[in-house]
Amino acid sequence: MTNRVCEFEEWIGSKLSNSESSELNSESSEKQNKLQTILQNIVREETAYFWKVNFQEIELWDSNLQKAEFWVSKLQKARIYSSTFKEADLSHNNFQEAVFSGSQFQKANLSESDFGNARLVANNLQGANLSGSNLQKTILISNNFEEVKLSEINLDNVFLVDMYLQTAKELKESQFFGDKSALVCNTILPDHLGIDKDRDCDKLAQWLLENFPKKEDASGYTSIEEADKEIQAVREQAMKYWEKNETNIKWYSGEEE
Repeated sequence: MTNRVCEFEEWIGSKLSNSESSELNSESSEKQNKLQTILQNIVREETAYFWKVNFQEIELWDSNLQKAEFWVSKLQKARIYSSTFKEADLSHNNFQEAVFSGSQFQKANLSESDFGNARLVANNLQGANLSGSNLQKTILISNNFEEVKLSEINLDNVFLVDMYLQTAKELKESQFFGDKSALVCNTILPDHLGIDKDRDCDKLAQWLLENFPKKEDASGYTSIEEADKEIQAVREQAMKYWEKNETNIKWYSGEEE
């Protein structure tokens, strides 16, 4: 397949060599800004390939990366808003502490990836593949997980908020009990688990304070009151997003089958 990424072929190409990857992975602000420009203005005529590219802390708005292929790339602390990754290959990537909001990942391959301490809010992952991925200490708020593949997924200390997972048969009872169990708030799980959908709502603010403490970059929380106020605001914003963009969806409405 012909590789057409953009006019900056010296920056991104199909399966970069080690030397090219090393140059591209420089964390200088100039190169990061150019990477951001590339992704924001990419020509979507053909599949884009990104091999071992450092997108750490990149911020994207309204980018169309449908069917793009990101292999073994670094997207730690990336901020992705209102972007399209439908049918993209995002497997084997590092998304630690990343933020995804209002983006489209239908049928995307996100398997074997690390989402540790990431935040996913109001994203559409219908039919996506998350098999074998690490979601440890990730917070998932009001995402569409219809028909998502979740086999062999690490849900240690993940918090599921306003989610519909009743048809996710791969989920196991052991993932929701014990010291590292997944926590749920207004989340409908498969019947065979026998877990109340609001079991852990009273722990949400404390969980945020422990897992996202205040840092030098001003992110995070300093008190339970601050965490509770912000999480409720985020939940309300997510609901407004779906009211604007989707209707009559079970996972959104909270209706049980």
